[in-house]
Amino acid sequence: MKFKLDIKNLLEYFDLRESTEKGDTTSVISVAGEDLNSAIFRSFREEEFKAKIKVFDDTPTLGKKKGKHLDRWIFEEKGKIKVLYQAEIKNWGARALGGSDVPLDVGAGELSELIKKHWNHFSDIDKKEVNGINKVFVKMDDYKVRKIIGKRKCTRVPLLIIWEVVHPKGKNKYFYRYKVNVNKKYFDFGYCDIFSCSLYLRCLRAKKIKKIEVEMPNVRRRLLDMNRLFPILK
Repeated sequence: MKFKLDIKNLLEYFDLRESTEKGDTTSVISVAGEDLNSAIFRSFREEEFKAKIKVFDDTPTLGKKKGKHLDRWIFEEKGKIKVLYQAEIKNWGARALGGSDVPLDVGAGELSELIKKHWNHFSDIDKKEVNGINKVFVKMDDYKVRKIIGKRKCTRVPLLIIWEVVHPKGKNKYFYRYKVNVNKKYFDFGYCDIFSCSLYLRCLRAKKIKKIEVEMPNVRRRLLDMNRLFPILK
């Protein structure tokens, strides 16, 4: 079952502080955040790249009980091209600490300034030691996911999926590769792909696309649980 989501509603909810009460956005993100962002990325790759995408619930880890971990494995396949993304997901929006409103019909110049401003949230990506953002550069153990996708040769790509409008140079690009000079003592990759859900949805809206269809089985299950406990949903 797919959710058919209104793009305008999504952008207003996460990009405008006045659209929600304080604390509500955090609660919604706890139910749907990682699933929503990864589902939007999946839709983008399926629609624009015409690839087959599988999003795994199993989180990428170092294969140890303790240590850094990421949020999703995402397997992409198109003909002979096979990519295994190890994805970190950040749901920061207007209500996040240091967040800013991003109006739906903001002008190109103001949008560029907001895109550069929001990059401050991700400045730790250039640090020389592992933290909450640049841990995406650490190669995760793919033993569990390999049991599902098999031993097919594929390219490993670190991926940062974010909600915010973000680009280090203020460009209106929703998918791009960011390169860093890493400390090889701690990191295995010197780059990651970055995908902005807000910028992607704004692009769809500019093309007069009003809705996006996404698969979110975890969200559906959680909403059914909430409806069972608090039966006010119709």
